[in-house]
Amino acid sequence: KNSLNVALAMLADPRYANLYMCIFGPRNALNEEAREELESDKRLFLRYFYDIILATDINSQERLQRNKEKWKMAFENDGDIELDRASCRCQSPERTEQQQSPSTPNGNGNGPMPPPPTSQDEEDSDSDSSLCLECVLVKTNCYSSVDYLRTSAILEQLIQAADVAHLMQSWQVFIKWNVKLYNELWAAKLAGRGPDVSANWFKGQIGFFDFYIIPLAKRLEQSGIFNSLGSLFVQNATDNRTRWIAEGEERCREMHVSIIQRLGDGN
Repeated sequence: KNSLNVALAMLADPRYANLYMCIFGPRNALNEEAREELESDKRLFLRYFYDIILATDINSQERLQRNKEKWKMAFENDGDIELDRASCRCQSPERTEQQQSPSTPNGNGNGPMPPPPTSQDEEDSDSDSSLCLECVLVKTNCYSSVDYLRTSAILEQLIQAADVAHLMQSWQVFIKWNVKLYNELWAAKLAGRGPDVSANWFKGQIGFFDFYIIPLAKRLEQSGIFNSLGSLFVQNATDNRTRWIAEGEERCREMHVSIIQRLGDGN
């Protein structure tokens, strides 16, 4: 999270005043109502900012599962979300009291909507790992609105897709960046900063397609934000998987021979 905090500190730097104003509006000459709206926008931005970036941590199974649960909750509800915590085992008396307090939004959308948490709240977000999704959503009570939840869920899918976009593009683009990643990991292995991935590279790509890329592509299509073009992500990922099964082992041998000729095998 240090890099995220550094980015936020840079955003507040006067050198980025124009960018800041584009996101939040002017800082000065605001009446009280406008200042309150600005502060609310800032807190909402922080909530999205942290959630979206942390969604790219695909090595965390817990994070991936929570993202999937959020997506399911967001797109299986037509109205405001009613969070059922009756069977929750992780809620504390403090959270129960918070949930029942008048400031907590109710399920029918008529209650007041407090602003999202501040950056100070985010510093403690690692403790969220011990909470179920419902408790996290109550804690970040802006997500009681399905619009907020869907916006967050879609943005998380977009940045996850951007992180692995080459697997959903043409075969040529997929192979280009697959080779670059393999070379980077091999160099890291030679430098003592990572494992030898060569033995499992072929099967690992198939598993990555099956359990991450294709489900992600289907969620992008389901979101509807790309209209009819959304199906291209699923089609490209499926085509690349099929061709990788047919040609991948030979491609693996070629890239391994090539990188050893360039960097050596470490022996």
